[in-house]
Amino acid sequence: MSDSLTTKSSTSSDANITSFNPSNQVSAKGDDTPTSSLATLRFDLANQGRKLSVSPGVNQIDILFNEGFKVLNNKKGAYLGEKEKLFQIQKSLKKIPGAQKIINGNNETLEASLKQLMTGEILSKSLAYINFNLLKDEERFIEIPICSNDQGCFRMQKFKVETIFVSRSNIPCWGLVPVGEQKTPLINSSTSPIVLWRGTVPNDSAPGGIASVLINFDDKGPAYRMFNYNKKRLAIWLYVRTQNGQNKARTMGHSQGAALATYTAVELAIYISTDFKSPSYAWSTPGINKEHLDRWNALPSGEKPALVTAITKTDPVSKIGECVVSKLALFITSYVKNLSPLSAHCSILTPNSSGVFITAIDLEKENSKIARRLWVSLKGVRAGLFLGQRNIIKISRIYNDIAETNKAIASGVKAIKKRATDVSNALTKV
Repeated sequence: MSDSLTTKSSTSSDANITSFNPSNQVSAKGDDTPTSSLATLRFDLANQGRKLSVSPGVNQIDILFNEGFKVLNNKKGAYLGEKEKLFQIQKSLKKIPGAQKIINGNNETLEASLKQLMTGEILSKSLAYINFNLLKDEERFIEIPICSNDQGCFRMQKFKVETIFVSRSNIPCWGLVPVGEQKTPLINSSTSPIVLWRGTVPNDSAPGGIASVLINFDDKGPAYRMFNYNKKRLAIWLYVRTQNGQNKARTMGHSQGAALATYTAVELAIYISTDFKSPSYAWSTPGINKEHLDRWNALPSGEKPALVTAITKTDPVSKIGECVVSKLALFITSYVKNLSPLSAHCSILTPNSSGVFITAIDLEKENSKIARRLWVSLKGVRAGLFLGQRNIIKISRIYNDIAETNKAIASGVKAIKKRATDVSNALTKV
């Protein structure tokens, strides 16, 4: 089985399956609808240097499941922060390995790159939002499918989720470390550890919820100052887990987390895999600052991480920001009916039985759009509106203190009511 993104189309025969060379990107027409004579049914990510044949007129990849796969709902349990709701977090965590095993076991219609894409979406949009700091050490293990050799064969690998750091505004960064049978980290393993970034959480019950919203307005790029302040701690973790870059890591995230994953790939490229058999993912990313595009372009071609950016049609978040930085950018359109802009941004789409079609994005054209240039020209205004990292931390702490106070008051009122009920019942018996 080749390391390519291939499916059997519902509208095309196997003879129509073609190959796609990432170096020959498909252009996009307008803001939403990608059209091209080079669109394809097969994304051969492993052989981007090879000249591959393409067929004109084919513009979709159908992803069809018969296993009854249900879309994971990343909104239930994922954003929760209170210990009394811990069971919902655990329930959410237990759903993910089952979904991953379905992906791993589907060898007839899903080849390696497509399995990677689906796995990356589930990790970025669901696993990243779980508050692992509430879980016991023995509960922080999860199995996910990984590409295990040059033939594109997959196997399930157990990882332990570590906390790389928690920012001053209480925003976490997770690290997935491959472990052996004794649940101890594998040394000199060919399996890449993963830096997993949580996205924006507009929820008052989640750690760092209010701060994660405010730091999106950072004029240096969404959440960039938070990333930069904690970069040394992240670099130390990568240094240790990759044996000083001898083994390579991956990085993933969704929304704000996608921007953070992109910063990681650009600024800590020495530690990140350049092989599309171990790709990194930026899902539903907002645009980041042009300085990072310049830094990315300055990297030698062979040292650029295998960063795949996935943008969903009708997702408004990916339309804002200065530019998109990526080795390969995919435009995903879902067959789910009546998909709202919010659902397009948040929902897990590629494993959905409704299906999707995928084309590539011409990043040069995307980054030269008027809307992108306008965002660059407004940088001074954005800088004036940004509250500053220290103020955000203060606001976040005040907000958390108020939330804790309200929680304590609610708990006290509940206790008083219970006591009153007990007294009333006792008097009734007398």
